[in-house]
Amino acid sequence: MCCFRANPEETVDGIIALIGPPGSGRTSFMCNATGTTYRDQRNSVKCQTSKVEAGLYTDGGRKILLLDTPGIRAPFGRKEGEIHEEDVSRAVEEWLEKHRPHDRLTGILFFQQLKAKRPEVPRISCFRGLCQHDIYSSIALIGTMGDDTDLRRFENETWRNLIGKGVKSFCYQNTPQSAREAINMIYR
Repeated sequence: MCCFRANPEETVDGIIALIGPPGSGRTSFMCNATGTTYRDQRNSVKCQTSKVEAGLYTDGGRKILLLDTPGIRAPFGRKEGEIHEEDVSRAVEEWLEKHRPHDRLTGILFFQQLKAKRPEVPRISCFRGLCQHDIYSSIALIGTMGDDTDLRRFENETWRNLIGKGVKSFCYQNTPQSAREAINMIYR
């Protein structure tokens, strides 16, 4: 289990959820953004987030709570099937109700490996009620483990309809600076 230490009730300027399939780089992004490392070093490469976990990102006096979420399409358990967008949406909603009952998400970063064999088109509609603003302007599609050429392919094919509706895209390079740039796409 990967855990981050953040007081979920701390006063913050925004809340951003990190969503995507297992192995898409959400937890690595969280580590780069928050300056933390995996708590469980025994299996850090294969670390799977099993519940919503909060980490605090700070930059120039602003504080943003990042929510690492279970991976979409990850197995719940041997008999229960897979986690879907609706399950992650419900988990984020429950986390907000418990820890931040008067807040909504500032935005969502949806992660996808750019070299994935089965690219995912996120079903954004199930996250609509969780964001403060228009859902499309509140989302950035974060391409990982690829380059700008791979990102352009996704923008022109897999993500084309979402990009046309105002969703932003970004090629994440697995560095603290790249994490900061991705966050700035949602929260300036």
